[in-house]
Amino acid sequence: MSDNNQNKINEFDISGQICVTNMQDVANEVMRLLAIAYPNQNFAALGQAFQDFELLYDGRYKRFRSCETLYHDKQHTLDMTLTMARILVSHHEASQPFEQLGAARAELGLITALFHDAGYIRHRNDWQHKNGAEYTQIHVTRSGNFLADYLPTIGRDNDVDVARILVHFTGYELDPRTLLTSDAKNRVMGYALGSADLIAQMADRCYLEKCLERLYPEFVVGGLAQIKQADGSPLYHSKYDLIRKTPAFAEGECARRLDGIFGSIHEYMRNLFDGRNLYMESIDIHVKHAKKISHSNDFSSLRRILPETAGTDDFPNLENYLEGKESIEEKDDFKPYR
Repeated sequence: MSDNNQNKINEFDISGQICVTNMQDVANEVMRLLAIAYPNQNFAALGQAFQDFELLYDGRYKRFRSCETLYHDKQHTLDMTLTMARILVSHHEASQPFEQLGAARAELGLITALFHDAGYIRHRNDWQHKNGAEYTQIHVTRSGNFLADYLPTIGRDNDVDVARILVHFTGYELDPRTLLTSDAKNRVMGYALGSADLIAQMADRCYLEKCLERLYPEFVVGGLAQIKQADGSPLYHSKYDLIRKTPAFAEGECARRLDGIFGSIHEYMRNLFDGRNLYMESIDIHVKHAKKISHSNDFSSLRRILPETAGTDDFPNLENYLEGKESIEEKDDFKPYR
């Protein structure tokens, strides 16, 4: 396979069939899946949401700038939304009628998925911050605020309160076990949303490379890397330290959420992939590889070419953001992806 074809694979979903850097390709597949589960239903609001999502991330939506974050970009959200659709449809097919979530609820869940990271995007008149990643620790609440303003514009006024809660299943600002929903089915929707967010990004072919070159810069800008641990050391010493700690995250917090709090709802997708869970298989591969390179301290194998980030025309120079961050070690190793 040519290098160009190898690189193009990195733009596709876990099945290798859907280009998750292309909004229309993902929208078409999501609508196809919904038509299977909910034939003859009208998903016009979701169709509009896909269009508005692209406008937002490209900096063409009302008063917002384009997406500036390297890791939480258009590809991540499209991949996550496709994963959400797969969970919802496979859950629907495997459930008894009284357990099924219904078309309207599924549409709301997918609209929430499309804007679950909208909180990273700055307003045009925001001159206080250099980069949307500075909102990392409050971005979920900001996403909820965006949804509260957005949903009435597509006729989903009555879903604002639910969406504000649902979006928090994707974040760490609030413990998902404390989130109260007015309907048990909304909680299931939250489990699906939180699961889709986790497994889509961690199953990405370039997950480890993205951690190294894209997620760590966001953690620096957002103040997460500098958070002090019990021994007084920063949470992440460097981008390499982030890779070293990936297996512990996957086997600890990630597993606790996916198979504990979220009730293994992702396993319904086995019905779509001939009994296999392609997402978890990929995550296992990444974890094993992270352990191997961490043990050898040789990171040279992380060389997959990352797809271009979308909507970052006004992307600031993140190297400058490290000035004065004495707690970040190996400063010279910080080389954001271009």
